[in-house]
Amino acid sequence: MRCKRISAALLTVTLLAEMTICAGCGNTEEAPVPELLEPVAANASCRAVELGEIGKTDILFATVAAKDYCCFYSTNAEISEVTVEVGDHVEAGDVVAYADVDAAKEALEDLTAELANENKNYDINNRITNIRISQLEAKPEPKAESEPEVEPGTEAEPGTEAEPGTETEPETEAEPEMDEGERAARIAAERENQRYDSLLHEYRVGKINESIEKQKELIATGTLTAGHAGTVTYAKDLGDSTSAGAYENIVVISDPQETYLELTNKKIDSYVYADYEVKYMLIAGKRCDVTEIPYSRDEVILSKASSAYPNVRLTCAEAKGLALGDTYPVYFRKKKEKAVPIIGLDSLYGEEGAYFVYVVLENGEQEKRAVTIGEKDENYVQVTDGLEEGELVYYASDSRMPAEYEEYTVELSDYEIDNISRHYELSNEKTVWYDAPYEGTVTEVMVKKDDTVQAGDLLYIIDSGQGRAALKEATNKIRHENVEFSKSIKSIDEQLAAETDENMRAILSLQRELEAVNHEYSLRQLQKDYDRIAKNNDGSGKISVYAKASGIVTKVDVSDGEYVREKSHIVSVGEKAKNKLLVRMVKLEKEKNYLDNIADFGEKITITVEDTDYIGHCTGWTVAQNNKDKVWVSSDENGAHLSRCAEPASSGPAAFYVEMEDESFYEDVLKGKLTFSYLTMQQVVSIPTPLVYEETRITRPNEPYYYVWRVADGGLVKQYVLVDKSLSDLNATVILSGVEEKDVLAREKK
Repeated sequence: MRCKRISAALLTVTLLAEMTICAGCGNTEEAPVPELLEPVAANASCRAVELGEIGKTDILFATVAAKDYCCFYSTNAEISEVTVEVGDHVEAGDVVAYADVDAAKEALEDLTAELANENKNYDINNRITNIRISQLEAKPEPKAESEPEVEPGTEAEPGTEAEPGTETEPETEAEPEMDEGERAARIAAERENQRYDSLLHEYRVGKINESIEKQKELIATGTLTAGHAGTVTYAKDLGDSTSAGAYENIVVISDPQETYLELTNKKIDSYVYADYEVKYMLIAGKRCDVTEIPYSRDEVILSKASSAYPNVRLTCAEAKGLALGDTYPVYFRKKKEKAVPIIGLDSLYGEEGAYFVYVVLENGEQEKRAVTIGEKDENYVQVTDGLEEGELVYYASDSRMPAEYEEYTVELSDYEIDNISRHYELSNEKTVWYDAPYEGTVTEVMVKKDDTVQAGDLLYIIDSGQGRAALKEATNKIRHENVEFSKSIKSIDEQLAAETDENMRAILSLQRELEAVNHEYSLRQLQKDYDRIAKNNDGSGKISVYAKASGIVTKVDVSDGEYVREKSHIVSVGEKAKNKLLVRMVKLEKEKNYLDNIADFGEKITITVEDTDYIGHCTGWTVAQNNKDKVWVSSDENGAHLSRCAEPASSGPAAFYVEMEDESFYEDVLKGKLTFSYLTMQQVVSIPTPLVYEETRITRPNEPYYYVWRVADGGLVKQYVLVDKSLSDLNATVILSGVEEKDVLAREKK
């Protein structure tokens, strides 16, 4: 899997692959010509009017990829074991991972508590709202006209109506009476809020219940199985983390028998070519139509809702046996148009409505002729009237024409660019690292390499001031929660003691109940955090770390008394993985390599040690900066799913796995030069780089144009071609359009 094969992912070009230049009269010797109305360059020549396509063509690069099948849980899970490793072949139904059932049971308890808290909160708040609505709907009785007013500063008799409005208790001053319109608006607002709260509550309860069912399913089975046969090309690194999010890929299985073309730099949200009439690739010089492999409506909706989009997939029915990892240019034209008479822009003179060209007559003289033009692009223009196919027209150029040359006949060939790495090592991916939970001193390591341990065995002890501080902080949080709860209850109780209105007393009582419900839930969460920190923590800072599962100690990275940072690797436990290499793409000082490029699944690699070559094949990949954003969209009987791989805890270099054909290579891994294909293109027009010339134009000084000298009827014709400089080196250059197989070009003699 790769993020990048081509530096220029999109080229806007004029495609002239169908053009056949049938004649030319280029000559380096000056010939007598009639006086011209327009100046002509010294190396003026002529080319034939030909039939060809004209207009804008876009080119994207597609890589042959195997179809992936992702294995994931639909809910958050702790993974106790991944039973397969990269390179394994699996059949549909094989177990690829186990979830930690105890962790799932704990998660179920948390969800059950969350559901109870949600229901209690909704019920209490709903009752409070109902009381408020009842208050608003009950119209207050009008005051008696003879009701005496209480003088400011005087103390009213207990129980009189004047008491709430006295100067001594301004906080209970009665609100001004509402008119009917305002009262109706307040009631409507309360009811609307109640309706919204009901919908929100239903949504929350639905999501929690959905999670509860998934956890129950996880507890019931605990296994993750392959949905399709194939080769494991990715497996979650439990040494990095045993926690997996919902729809996080635990294992990816690739089927090399199901291949397609993947636009690795073009996702479906930015793909604009669905309605284009012409889409094709060139296989051995032949046009082969391509079509998109569509995603379903539900898959597209899910991608949009998640703001995460998979790569565009294409298929080509005519192309058989395409090799995994090979790259092909794919051509897109908006409309299917027939070939039309065209000439070069360098032959056209005049201005809009008064264009003309110089035509070479049969007797060798030239004629100025008015023409009508149609569409044009950067190099060529359609002639709708004034010229016929095969007529010769002059063109002028300041480009130096080769004085002496030899002919070069264009042939189709493969084009390759190599990538290099010198960083590889034996990989043991079926291990779990028991990292330092806090910064501190490892006081004692209880195991050594190759020891067999059982679940629950003590691995090491670390003395950490941070461990003491974390336990103290957890204790303080519980104490703070209790203090704040006591304050809130005391405040509500004081209000209850002073309140005489029955409705307000009912609301305050419900608020007191709500405080108690939320306090109980918060205290439960804080106590869980405390228990997690206190587990194997004696309070003095010494923390014991135990094995979660049985296995063999594969590595011990510290010794007694060594000071380590938090999350440092201390001990790894697992089982020996099968022989394979992990190749890392690290920058080389004296050699050019492409760091964002890794080998594709199934791709051949070569390790050269002195004069000996060792052959292997890529079996899979790791997640790094080059591919961490990739997403997969798939569907099953439960609907559409969007999955992705977990980002690594630390951003390491792009890496991939290799299995060597010669098993003896693993006995003593020799350091050498590992090479694989950065780019492979089969049967394309690739010509010697010195045959390709570059020019700039006044109108676009920063944009290069490329051309070749073509031999036609013994003369030379300047012909523009499409070149991507990422497909060019000192020896060869790929021509994407403008030159075809069997064309004859001029190679200048030195």
